Amino acid sequence: MDSILNKSTERQRQLILFIARNYEWTSAQDLADYLGCNIKTVRQDINYLEENYSDIVAVEYSKQLGYKFYTMDGRNVLEIYLSWIQESLFFSILSDCFFGKNTSLDYFYDTYFISETTLKRQMSLINRTLKKLGISVSSSTGKLKVKDERILRFFYALFSIEKRSIYEWTDIDMAQKQLFDIIDRCEHYFDIALSIIQKNIFSFFIYISVTRSSQNHFLETETTVPSEFEQEVSHALKTLKHESTFDVFLTEEAQYRDSLQFIYLLFSELAHNYHSKEVEELTTQFVSSISNKMKVEENVLDYQGIKKELAYVSFMNQAYPHQINLVSLRSELNAKSIKMQYPIFYDVVSQSLKELEKTNPWLHFYEFLLISRVFRYWDYRAFESLTKIRPVSMVISTTLEKNHAEILHYILKQTFQTKIDIVGLEYEKTLFNSKETMDSLKKVDIVITNHLFYHELDNVIIVDDVIEGYRLEMIKRSIDRILVSNTEQGLEE
Repeated sequence: MDSILNKSTERQRQLILFIARNYEWTSAQDLADYLGCNIKTVRQDINYLEENYSDIVAVEYSKQLGYKFYTMDGRNVLEIYLSWIQESLFFSILSDCFFGKNTSLDYFYDTYFISETTLKRQMSLINRTLKKLGISVSSSTGKLKVKDERILRFFYALFSIEKRSIYEWTDIDMAQKQLFDIIDRCEHYFDIALSIIQKNIFSFFIYISVTRSSQNHFLETETTVPSEFEQEVSHALKTLKHESTFDVFLTEEAQYRDSLQFIYLLFSELAHNYHSKEVEELTTQFVSSISNKMKVEENVLDYQGIKKELAYVSFMNQAYPHQINLVSLRSELNAKSIKMQYPIFYDVVSQSLKELEKTNPWLHFYEFLLISRVFRYWDYRAFESLTKIRPVSMVISTTLEKNHAEILHYILKQTFQTKIDIVGLEYEKTLFNSKETMDSLKKVDIVITNHLFYHELDNVIIVDDVIEGYRLEMIKRSIDRILVSNTEQGLEE
């Protein structure tokens, strides 16, 4: 990511990351030292964020103490970063080339009101950044040139995931529910079970593949697909439609067969890792190392859940061996939150990963991802050994598995005790299964979510997968405010 940001934007990116991780008073001089600039520049950067993103970030200033940063209720500083990505010429041009929107270079001049020099500079930057992937844009035609079609599909799917946030399915002209149906069929055929977050990821992989196939961009090599597998997914794949026009995506046999081959390879390779002896041994070593260091029984960790994550990263290391993930910050921020709130757990998992890296050095690239994922597979009843945290009607809604909802239930119940009454748990939520519960959620005081599906409700507080300290403080203020209101109503009655 650093290579596509200018010096000023890169410094502001570092400031955003600082805001995401620090909730105490910080002097201007300390910020200047951290960002490698002078105090005047620090104040200019902070003023820029205040002026342009006051709906996301609030800044408190004291002559004696310095600066203190807050994110507004239900907002995340990552939104600032993602808005830069979405508004940047780099990604806009790349996206237009991917979807074939440009018939000539004039398209870019007319759409973005840029000069020939600016366009060539951006194309040169794209080509320099993506050279290792064998992806480039022709400076004379604006057409995308690709050495390996499969690598392009992985790259653009990962980019799409991070650009939108992994749980969002916006500006996409295809029903995610249909893709989940294909994934369910693949799981059945290969005898595997993906986590809900992996299903979200793989729905993007399939969507991107179908989009490319429908444009007559095909894989370089053909793969023989077993007839049994084709029977399993054929109807679901052939009936994928544009939500806007209801037209079928794959209108020709060659298009259908290309995406069929991509999907078969995708899941057969994942299944190979899922069932492999190597991943089994890796999981056993990992779980054993963590439990030994924590001095707990191994069953405190969900072995099968952790195995799914190791199978996924092992598969990705083989299928897409490129350490270029342009936007990914969510895993890093989750890991940093774990480090601050549960340092023993963080250190133990980190040390255990370093032991595995001695024979599997590629694991280092997935360190933050694995730390944040393993945290979700910890038995919430064992949390008292990690931290001591001390009842307003409340519903918890998460895009992840049931255990994650129960972890949030436990943490919130321990924190607020008799101040709250948690009346419902939702898990494995997606855009297409969230609307059915929308009306009932209006009747509770607070809804805690890790997604934006209920953004229309007034009682929603959005948290990350790991609830950060300042979010707990915000929840506490909301609970106390409602309790005061309830008390006043009771006195009136």
